[in-house]
Amino acid sequence: RENFGQYTLVNYSCRDTVYQSFPVVAQSVEQAEKARKNLLAAGYEVKQYYRPLVGLPVSRSLYDRNICLPVHAGVTKEHIQEMKKIIEASNE
Repeated sequence: RENFGQYTLVNYSCRDTVYQSFPVVAQSVEQAEKARKNLLAAGYEVKQYYRPLVGLPVSRSLYDRNICLPVHAGVTKEHIQEMKKIIEASNE
């Protein structure tokens, strides 16, 4: 895990993983909603994966606060920097 402003990045180091998204966990639901809205407005396809099957409080909280950023060959360093700026600006 690594801090990304007020967000937590989940760092997967398994070399056999097929990456499809990069999950970021916000400190609050409001921050996550604002970041998702701002990223979508900028043209980035963000998702919320891993809906809990049971309404357990911790799993529901993680789901509500997660932002899954796109990971594919078309994502450049510039895209990553722009997404980071958008997420950081969403904290203000």
